[in-house]
Amino acid sequence: MLFSRSVVKEVPLKKILLGGENDLPGYKYSLMTGNFVRPSTRVEDGPHALLLKQYDKIGDSIFDDEIFKKTDYYINARDCIELFGEYFPKITSEDKILNCAQRFVKLYKNESVDGFLSEGHSKDGEIIELAPIQDSDCYQLIQGNHRCAFAVASGKSHIKAKILKKKITRTPVQFLLENLQWEDGDRILYQPLACPELESRWVLARRCSDRFGKMHSFLKKNCSDARSVLDLGSYYGWFVNEFGKAGYDAFGVEKDNTAIMVGNIFFEKTRNKIFKNEIVRFLTTCEQYDAVCCLSIMHHFVTGRIPGVAEHMLHLLDDATKSVLFFEMADSHEQWFAESLAGWTVDSIEAWVLKNSTFEHAVRLGADNDGVGAFKGNFGRTLIAFTR
Repeated sequence: MLFSRSVVKEVPLKKILLGGENDLPGYKYSLMTGNFVRPSTRVEDGPHALLLKQYDKIGDSIFDDEIFKKTDYYINARDCIELFGEYFPKITSEDKILNCAQRFVKLYKNESVDGFLSEGHSKDGEIIELAPIQDSDCYQLIQGNHRCAFAVASGKSHIKAKILKKKITRTPVQFLLENLQWEDGDRILYQPLACPELESRWVLARRCSDRFGKMHSFLKKNCSDARSVLDLGSYYGWFVNEFGKAGYDAFGVEKDNTAIMVGNIFFEKTRNKIFKNEIVRFLTTCEQYDAVCCLSIMHHFVTGRIPGVAEHMLHLLDDATKSVLFFEMADSHEQWFAESLAGWTVDSIEAWVLKNSTFEHAVRLGADNDGVGAFKGNFGRTLIAFTR
């Protein structure tokens, strides 16, 4: 029996992500353009569907020059012309993009497109083509940007598609995550990433939003004049981005450049805000910050996983903190650390920090709820705010 190279079936539109242009897969196209978010973007949020949504909202005003040239549709077509010399055949200059967009909208309205350039457009009834995305239940769009946009704008939930089973692909973020030092190939996210291709087969270890909410609330209530925040071991930079969005001058320290790259792709507030450095080396010479976050780091010093003396690390934290140190670490209640952290409890951790630093007060902000699923029996670490 011959192996089928393709299969035709109805596919949820929410599971279809943007590919490249000019027959290039999304990964190669993102390398050419530097737009690494595109292959992780649903077609419903792509430039073609957005143009129809905008048209439904403002009508023909969308074609006014000052509006049209700011649309994602125009920018996408312009980029194609710059890269390949054309968007569609005969759409070879920016002034012709309007023709393509108007034809697109007329088809959407079931109006005649006589007189509009049609070369390169798909025939009526032709189904879209998709490639499976590795380690995901999503697909990458190979052919059919405009057809998917029609389906989205018409309120459909599914679309008939040809799945090219031999063309398995992956997104740039998947490639980066697979090469992170900490995960070592495991499909685990230690901070949230809003990527559809990661939702089904990647496990989120730390939800983070609970801890951020506790820290943000504490700062607003007790340190209203705090402006600068430093997150140690910032990884993708999720906390840096959230503090930045909340109005703080937030920075991070991370030694894995791959993790920094992931953050720079998806988080606007991390760009040029992450110091690529080892934590102890950085703290030895850094300035003071109003708030310092030391989240799930210290137990690596205590257990010897990271070379160095835990008390020395604590002294460096003390020196770097102007107002409040947000601190959490693993303890003996976790299965992972029942032996290596025997005797370390929330009480002893709190007492150890107060004894070996200039901090005078400790406020327990609560434990995380990450000890579920594959992580049952672990996490549940108590976040403590230390102040003077």
